[in-house]
Amino acid sequence: MLPTCFSQLISRRLLEETALRKTGDGFVTAVCSLSDILSRAGIHTFYNAQGEARRCDRYFDDWYLYTVSPQEESVVSLYKMREQEADAHLPADADTPGVTICFIAFDFSTLLRCLDAPSKENLQALNQEINRVVALRGQRHHPLLKSYWARTSAKAPYLIAQLFTQHVASFAVNGALPVPPRYTPRNRRLRDFIERNNQAAGYVICDHSMIFIQDSQHLTRHEALALLATHTANTSLHSFAAEVQYHARCLQPWLRLQLPGMKKTLYDSAVRADMTIDSSAWHNLLPFYRAGSKCLKAQQDVHPNA
Repeated sequence: MLPTCFSQLISRRLLEETALRKTGDGFVTAVCSLSDILSRAGIHTFYNAQGEARRCDRYFDDWYLYTVSPQEESVVSLYKMREQEADAHLPADADTPGVTICFIAFDFSTLLRCLDAPSKENLQALNQEINRVVALRGQRHHPLLKSYWARTSAKAPYLIAQLFTQHVASFAVNGALPVPPRYTPRNRRLRDFIERNNQAAGYVICDHSMIFIQDSQHLTRHEALALLATHTANTSLHSFAAEVQYHARCLQPWLRLQLPGMKKTLYDSAVRADMTIDSSAWHNLLPFYRAGSKCLKAQQDVHPNA
């Protein structure tokens, strides 16, 4: 049986069941974005907190619905898959590529109200609810979401990583895609991985400037890994999954304390798992990036074929 939110979208003919992906362990996601769903309902603009009209396809095109149903209860939330964009100079969201998985429950009823009655008030409320889930500080995680994402056995991180690399590959032109500006060969960990990945493939997949893709519809393993490394800083699916798990396990009450000199709490940083390129050298020391770390080995043991 489908989670209620997806059944409601299907009944409104805004989503096909073929656009859903399931992992078999309680996770379900739609592979069309919020912007796509709104567009099918004839909704192309929303209103921000100042009452200004904004285009849905410039703000909601990277965000996707997902549900976790470990028991009879289903919890709805959002995750982001963003390719390298170049529209931040417009009224639009940021350009930095990557994946963000929110552990905050999304009030699906705000979306339904917009779909059924797209008034300015309802559209403004939808923007506020999306912003609360994806960006606003001081939010609290849903315990069922933490429980799912904190499990080593969770299959969703592997599915999302696969969907993301397929998504990014779709933007290749004539079999080539520029690396994101944030990727730099000065990051020795990533540079060395790209070189090893090229050697394993037997040809140059990435020359630190461009990524070369033979068939964007059917990525090879080495092409997918090059895309993942240059866009999320994770050099394996196990690393990607371990980073998601690391964030979920950090959702502890004591991490809500505001430390001197920090703009946000460690809890605020953990409540959304953000897999993206960061130029800070100390980031390479994090356990989900280190070969042989306990969290990485645990993922490898449970998901040996990933």
